[in-house]
Amino acid sequence: MRELSRRAFPNLEPGPDSGPAALEDARALRRRQAAAAEVAALRRAWAERTKGSPAHKSSEERKSA
Repeated sequence: MRELSRRAFPNLEPGPDSGPAALEDARALRRRQAAAAEVAALRRAWAERTKGSPAHKSSEERKSA
């Protein structure tokens, strides 16, 4: 069965070094993407939190409160 696959798709044969290294590269990429998403979420949360604080209100908003 594998021989038939190899004949049908000759260009898809992996090289001898592409196995574990390719998996580690994919994992590293996913880790970087997850870290970037986490940082973005923390920045959004921080921005939302600081918008409601008295230090970020305009002087007119403080006078009317």
